Amino acid sequence: MRSLKPPHSIPAKRALFFPVIRFLMVFAAAGFGSSEALAVKAKPNAIRNQGLFGITIAGTSQEFYGRADLVLSVSTQEYTTGPLHVTEVVIDMMGSNQLLRIYATRPMGVQDLAAGARNATDLSSELTHGAVAPTLPDTPSEIARADAAMQRAYARTIGATVVKTYPVTTHAKTVEFNVADRAELLAFYAAFRDLYANREVRVSDTQKLIPTTNSATSAATIISKLGGVQFTIE
Repeated sequence: MRSLKPPHSIPAKRALFFPVIRFLMVFAAAGFGSSEALAVKAKPNAIRNQGLFGITIAGTSQEFYGRADLVLSVSTQEYTTGPLHVTEVVIDMMGSNQLLRIYATRPMGVQDLAAGARNATDLSSELTHGAVAPTLPDTPSEIARADAAMQRAYARTIGATVVKTYPVTTHAKTVEFNVADRAELLAFYAAFRDLYANREVRVSDTQKLIPTTNSATSAATIISKLGGVQFTIE
């Protein structure tokens, strides 16, 4: 029986880059490492064989094609490993002994520290029935800006390269893609999940996904099946 949870050495390997981030933060705070917003695409009827779907990581040679009727499950999870926060999407295909993993990693930042502090504050208030309810100061704007710039610098430095350790992770029966933008990864997951569940997905005339919160449908194309769709995560 194959393991449903292959070794997660890739995010752990990326922890080796963390000392470099301290150096990059100086440049990031000065304005380097800025990036443009990315947008995932879903092109209907892009594959002649309508029984297949495809996933491409833009700007790389990384691709995956599979049978739409053999998708067993699609899932997303978030976890921490060392100094990194990982957002991961996993697609399991029926009859295959491989898993497709697509993930976005980022170093733990001030937002994570703030979340931990809020949890500790809430717990202390709960344990003392409100007798101890300290208030947390807001994060200084300059620190928040430097943290955001550092995250962008990390994404640009790491790129889309996946690091594996031979033979452990190369023989772990996983196909792995790395993307720089968590929001785009989650947008891809939402679209793939909806098509897998036979829900409609809307795309613009340039094949960019249209958020469900956007009510403008005049220029939208409706996709209602997974087969034939080519996804591009940029």
